[in-house]
Amino acid sequence: MSTNETLSKGRLTEKDRWFFKQSAEILAPQLLGKIICHKVSGEDKTLKFRITVVEAYPNNDSASYASFKSGKAVDFLRKDVGSYCIFAGMILISCGETNDRDCHDNILIRGGYNLSNEKDENYYNKGDGNPYLFRESLGLNNSFSDTDLVAESVGLWLENDGFPVSQPKTGLRINVQGNGPLRFYIPDEQID
Repeated sequence: MSTNETLSKGRLTEKDRWFFKQSAEILAPQLLGKIICHKVSGEDKTLKFRITVVEAYPNNDSASYASFKSGKAVDFLRKDVGSYCIFAGMILISCGETNDRDCHDNILIRGGYNLSNEKDENYYNKGDGNPYLFRESLGLNNSFSDTDLVAESVGLWLENDGFPVSQPKTGLRINVQGNGPLRFYIPDEQID
């Protein structure tokens, strides 16, 4: 990332693609506090969740979806950075620089909290996050696989409202053996 580039406020667009070219370890904590939005098809509502828990998966990590030799995950991770897919019921974002033959890093969004209706206690995590429940709460299904998060014509996007995340917590990724502190989350006291 160049020091003179600044992430846009509001909806991220093509000019923000540089943001996704960072490695998973650098980008993951920067996704904390951003808002993932889903315009529900056929309805006059947009669901918005602040991202509060993510996990980084570098492409050379044995736990990364890039370590698969073939299949949907590998095909997805060869797409342009900033793409999103649902794989095995979880939300993944591709990121990092790579050549055409290699796969990108990926980031798993484990959880967030609902900004669409503050009285709705439907989903909130406490640092661990359940990626399956998060995806369901956001109303996403496999029809959004291969969505480009910075394309302006799709019903799924990221927003930056400048929410301050001063000191994200780190921990081991959940259900991953032999891993370093590649889970990042917003402490509860920064959310309330």
